[in-house]
Amino acid sequence: GLVTVEQGPLGEDVFYIEDDFAGIKVDLPKGFSSGVNLGDKVMVGCTLEESRGEKYIKVGKEDSVSILETNLACRAPSKIATGERLDDWEGMLVGVEGKVVETSGDTFYLSDGSGRVKVYIKESTGIDKPPMKRGDAVRTVGIISQWGQNKDGSDNYRLLPRYTEDLVVFPKEEESEKDGKVEDGDANEVGDNSRILGVADILPETGGTFLTSYFI
Repeated sequence: GLVTVEQGPLGEDVFYIEDDFAGIKVDLPKGFSSGVNLGDKVMVGCTLEESRGEKYIKVGKEDSVSILETNLACRAPSKIATGERLDDWEGMLVGVEGKVVETSGDTFYLSDGSGRVKVYIKESTGIDKPPMKRGDAVRTVGIISQWGQNKDGSDNYRLLPRYTEDLVVFPKEEESEKDGKVEDGDANEVGDNSRILGVADILPETGGTFLTSYFI
């Protein structure tokens, strides 16, 4: 498979690979340096294990990681909806866009209207979570990973950004204060809290005008 995140950002002894069909985590012996880089094509000697619901390739001390090719084009993330069934995407590099519906610490949730997706920033990435609030639009890329189950028994899937550039925030535009405001000269005061709004129309036959007034 092609390396979608090298050893380090998502764990000191972890990297992820992906082919045209699936993606998976590779777990290395503690202190083992694989030498793989983003975009390398690798072959891994392994056994298949599972931890907290997520399958992964476990590399033993006697096994090896063979780098077959280097400097290949990095795989583009698969764009998915925030409400996608995430067990279909476990271990894969994906991209989502949506609005912030909840945020706390290094975790936040996005929704594009199809459902929520949890985004978790691991400390090992070194990513400083950018300021965000409910309603902000966010575009993010990352690996889908499972970490056990939620309190309701559902699978706890998270999208894990790899690098700072995987996370882009577009702050929500504040509602215009001009809504409902009448500029000077467009209204005459009637009492303290009322205005007259005028709409002028052309009369079709005479070319003259009439003014429709609304009292608010």
